[in-house]
Amino acid sequence: MEVKPNASAKVLQDFMQLRSPKLNEPRPTPPIAGETVSAQAPSGAGEPAQVDANQLEKKLQEALDASQEAPEKSYDEKLKELGVTRDEANAVIDEIMTKNVYERAYPLTKNSRVVFRTRELSDQESTQDIIERSAPQFVGTMGLIMSKNNLLASLAELNGTRFENNDVDRGKAKKFIERLPYAVFSVLINKLAQFDKLIATVTDESALQNF
Repeated sequence: MEVKPNASAKVLQDFMQLRSPKLNEPRPTPPIAGETVSAQAPSGAGEPAQVDANQLEKKLQEALDASQEAPEKSYDEKLKELGVTRDEANAVIDEIMTKNVYERAYPLTKNSRVVFRTRELSDQESTQDIIERSAPQFVGTMGLIMSKNNLLASLAELNGTRFENNDVDRGKAKKFIERLPYAVFSVLINKLAQFDKLIATVTDESALQNF
């Protein structure tokens, strides 16, 4: 099936082609307000297309404004995308509020699964402290630190091995995670992202106001 670019992308593409000539081509003199400029036509094409720079900028701004004005999805629509009912969402919120923790299992293979728990404020503070002390120079390094520590804090069970939320089991979980093949680590991080998205969605501010 052919995928057509949306209006915003098409206008932006035209604008960038107009504003960004190739390096081996002479840079044209900036157009005066209201002046039309000629876009270089491909070899063998007909007459050069006439493009109004100001009009193109206006169309770009209109397209950007339209995309920003798109209505935000409702709480129920967001839940539907996750395959979660309103009753299930209320049950998750209730468990977090009454037990301070919520756990959810995700299948990995036919015979294996992982169970995640919600993280505490201290877990977030610990991750931020590690990042500040290590002062990573690359975004990828910081992302790996965050992923590893979030997995450490959220991992409750993997293939029948249970990791409780205490210092002893945290130490065991840390050694366990560091020995994982990177491919398995990546799968777990993707599953954790699903869990985090679920928690962020069901605990949306609008939902908690009506809880």
